[in-house]
Amino acid sequence: MWRNTTNQRMRTAALLGLLWYMRETPSKFMKICKPSDSEEDVIKGMVIGILVVVENVMEPLPVFYNGVALVIEEKVLMRQQSDIPIAFLKLMRLVDCLLWNFYTCEMNVSRLSTGTKK
Repeated sequence: MWRNTTNQRMRTAALLGLLWYMRETPSKFMKICKPSDSEEDVIKGMVIGILVVVENVMEPLPVFYNGVALVIEEKVLMRQQSDIPIAFLKLMRLVDCLLWNFYTCEMNVSRLSTGTKK
C-alpha cells in the first residue's frame, strides 16, 4: 500500500514534538534500534512506549521501518504495527482500557465494601 511519506513524517514529528512540549524526553517513550540489536537490552527499564526497528538509526524521523512494537513494563505486547502514529494511537487506547478496567474494578470493590448497589 502506498503511503504519503511527507504526511507520515509530519505526524511522527508532531508526536515527538508533543513529548518535548510536555517536558518529557522521547528516548524514554520511544526506542529506536537496528534489527541486529538485542530486543531485551533495548527495552530494559522501559515502562511504556514504542520500539521502532530501522536499518538506519541515525535518521531522526524514520519513514520506513523493519518493525514497530508496543512495549509495556519491558514486555512487547503488539508487534508489526504499520507506523509510529498508528502505534501511538493503539498504545493510548490500550492504556485507556487498562485504566478504565482499573477504575471499574475499584468502583465495584468500593460498592462491595460499603454494601451499596449500583
